[in-house]
Amino acid sequence: MDILGNLFSSDPLVKIMRLFLMNQDETFTLTEISNRTLSKDQSAKREIEILEQVGFVRPKTVVREVPGKDKAVKKIKTLAWEIDKTFHYLEPLYSLLIEYDTLKQNDVVSRFRPAGKIKLLVVSGVFIKDPEARADLLVVGDNLNRKKIEAAVKFFEAQLGKELQYAMFDTEEFVYRRDMYDKLLCDIFDGNHEVLISSSGLSTEALRNR
Repeated sequence: MDILGNLFSSDPLVKIMRLFLMNQDETFTLTEISNRTLSKDQSAKREIEILEQVGFVRPKTVVREVPGKDKAVKKIKTLAWEIDKTFHYLEPLYSLLIEYDTLKQNDVVSRFRPAGKIKLLVVSGVFIKDPEARADLLVVGDNLNRKKIEAAVKFFEAQLGKELQYAMFDTEEFVYRRDMYDKLLCDIFDGNHEVLISSSGLSTEALRNR
């Protein structure tokens, strides 16, 4: 079997591998895989079958809570998958799909620009391979469209295989928080980060090294 050929046979397959590589202690059902990677159930099922055949993941019965009658929650057993940590190519795949820069700055900017008049866009955390960062993304602007922001976030979550921690502020609130030395903002700007969009009047120098 051509293991590597199968592993890179489609874009959805790469997204699913990245999901498991970024969450190696978690299990995912088919629905969870589809939702997290923005894939159709049929496509996700086909890719999971390939990953199971080559030994990248293995099936596991798990218990999940689901809505029951009268809004009660019930527990059911269902099929899920987990990464097989004994898979021979695990380490090189992690280096290739996670440690290698897969997202360009222009891609991030272009995804968020339609969400409003963005005055400050900062990436950290998963975007720059810093697991200790307080947040992954900061968006500041005027007339921001929350739904478009959330859609862009979901897109990158599917690409990166990780749920993003992000903050969104209008300009007035950001300036107030900045001038009050808000702890979240201080943590972001005092740590590793990259500024992708910056407008005049929104200096963040005072937030560093506090």
